[in-house]
Amino acid sequence: MNRKSNFLTYLLALIPGVGYMYLGLVIKGIEFLSIYLLLEPVLGLIGFGYLAHILKTVIWFYTFIDTIHVARRIDNGEFVRDEEFIFKKFGKDINFENSSGLNRKGWVAAGWIFVVIGILAILNKMFNTTAF
Repeated sequence: MNRKSNFLTYLLALIPGVGYMYLGLVIKGIEFLSIYLLLEPVLGLIGFGYLAHILKTVIWFYTFIDTIHVARRIDNGEFVRDEEFIFKKFGKDINFENSSGLNRKGWVAAGWIFVVIGILAILNKMFNTTAF
């Protein structure tokens, strides 16, 4: 792997996920960038928007520090595998008939999480008295 610029690595690590993509870890980068960008709208939709800033700060610090750590590993000649960080249990085998129970259970759990988020969003919109 070609040596990357340390300055650009630090600069791009300021945006969660973009530093990973610069280092060649596109899957991990897209995953973190998507989570970072969607966190506030989703939590705001269900009435927990105040938590978004706290969680986004944690994600920002984690991705910044981890991007610098991964860059050092790559500079030392270590092979760093580009794989999912959050969703690795969900997407390995989408064919439910031939999949293991763990993957099916992961997709079912993700589905239920989205159902609960949807219900909370509807309830928040129905009973929200503020003019946001």
